[in-house]
Amino acid sequence: MVFCLWVISFLNKIIVNNNNIYQEIINNKAKYEYDSIEGEIINNKYFIPGIKGRKVNVTKSYNKMKKRGYYNSNHFVYDDIYPQLRLKDNQLPILKGNSFYRGIAIISYYAKDILTSYQEYQEYPYVLNVILLNSSNYLTLKNSIEFGDIIYLDRSLTYEQIEYLITFYQSKGFKILALKDLLSE
Repeated sequence: MVFCLWVISFLNKIIVNNNNIYQEIINNKAKYEYDSIEGEIINNKYFIPGIKGRKVNVTKSYNKMKKRGYYNSNHFVYDDIYPQLRLKDNQLPILKGNSFYRGIAIISYYAKDILTSYQEYQEYPYVLNVILLNSSNYLTLKNSIEFGDIIYLDRSLTYEQIEYLITFYQSKGFKILALKDLLSE
């Protein structure tokens, strides 16, 4: 008899805890979801990629957390929400990355860490607008860079000049992104 009461009490705690997990998911999911951002076609000639959004999959998230026995937003399962104008369906040359990322891509032969290598850049033949910075123009052009721009650092730039540019852009609030990330949905 005591054992039966213990089992009922134990099962009741599991049910209450699982209902709490579900309710926590419902109450908090909006903080982790965001809409997609549409790509843009400029003058019927160029394309700026959109950005995919995400939505919490309540059922999958609940099942995952139920197995663990507790709520944790790090265990959310997401469904992707793609823009209607997709990069993979696009036939137009890419003008630049989406400014929503608040970033730029820097291409260099001296790629390390956050820079995109020239070899990686060659995998994107449809990228049209690349801003060339070299040792004679980088001080003049550095202030004209905008979010979403793709910059090519010429071999004439020294390592110190490249470091200066990276520090300059980061101090202005630019994220330095790999080209594949700047152009991803």
